Amino acid sequence: MDANTTIDQIFPSRWIKSSDIGSTPKIATITKIDFEIVGPDREQKAVLSFQNSTKRLILNRTNAQTLANLYGKEVMSWVGKRITLYCAEVQFRGAPCLAVRIKDQVQDTPKVPAEAVIVSPPIDETPWQESDDIPF
Repeated sequence: MDANTTIDQIFPSRWIKSSDIGSTPKIATITKIDFEIVGPDREQKAVLSFQNSTKRLILNRTNAQTLANLYGKEVMSWVGKRITLYCAEVQFRGAPCLAVRIKDQVQDTPKVPAEAVIVSPPIDETPWQESDDIPF
């Protein structure tokens, strides 16, 4: 143990925590979704597994709803999707804390629905003719 040893190194976890993400968002590919009994209350929770990671993410309602908004409500359709894991400050039991949150893999790129794409009208290719008529 050295001066830079952290509590997370002393007590490693198999779950992804905000301290694993830090200030740099991480891109991850979902490889599996299953259920597992977790926590002191022994609750069954959905758990995400990721490519090239031994740690998994316990899926809370906020992150599950984000995935449903991004990729649809059928959870098995989330497998193979690339997402960004990042930290956000949230309120938990009245106190601020950092939580792992999910967003689409492509960062800072606004999504434009297909209906909203602006299509330019066809160009009038008739030759322009000078005229003394004033159209206004």
